[in-house]
Amino acid sequence: MATILKTLAYEEIAKDPLALLLKSYKTSIKLPIKISEELLHYINERDLGITENHLRIFKIIDCQFTRIILQGNKLIDYNCFELFQGKHIESLEIDNLACSNFKWLEYIESNHLKALKISRGKVALATMYNDTFLSRHIVHLKNIVDLNVSWCYITNESLNDFALNLINLETLNLSFNNVNNFAPLSKLKKLHTLDCSMKISFWSCDTFSSLLTLENIKKMIVSTEVSGSHDLELDDFLNHAKYSQIKSLDIHGYFIKDEGNLV
Repeated sequence: MATILKTLAYEEIAKDPLALLLKSYKTSIKLPIKISEELLHYINERDLGITENHLRIFKIIDCQFTRIILQGNKLIDYNCFELFQGKHIESLEIDNLACSNFKWLEYIESNHLKALKISRGKVALATMYNDTFLSRHIVHLKNIVDLNVSWCYITNESLNDFALNLINLETLNLSFNNVNNFAPLSKLKKLHTLDCSMKISFWSCDTFSSLLTLENIKKMIVSTEVSGSHDLELDDFLNHAKYSQIKSLDIHGYFIKDEGNLV
């Protein structure tokens, strides 16, 4: 019975968050971490998905979170992310973010966040012309160990900002961005996993050489979506990679001319 009542309550909040918002002004509600995260997941998986009103509800009723996963296609106003203020969030994942202002990242307490994923957001269109737009709001999160910014138009300048400030990074996903010089990442001594997959190869011999400067990398993904793609520099990279610290290398999508380099 308790489970049924809880599901019904979740469904009401999912369908009509404004009704609960009006009631919440007259009372004091605080939900524990387990219930808060379960409720968030429940609404996020519904057809309508998470809206700005849902986030405002979570703030009013004082939901507690350590891990947040959102589909952000309906989240445009960055102020709705005030929910994050004062929360000890350790992991935050937002896909398809519609908000074009990354100032909301400043709401997050840097002492707690360990993993951040902002992937395939429409906001990428805004960062095409300002490659530091995203990075300047991430660099204060100095305790991050796992960062995924795939499809966010990250460029060489932003990558340098990451390398100078995010010194605790261990895993970095830069797939499908505008980076072709990875040498700055050699400053990150704890970095052991790197995804730099690409859609269309615009790399040069210098790009592959810059990857070889990353002495601590154990796992690297250099795949492409262009099936059968071949690059002479890749063969040379593989030849040198055999003598590096790389234990796992994903190059699917490429045609390898000299298969001896794979031994």
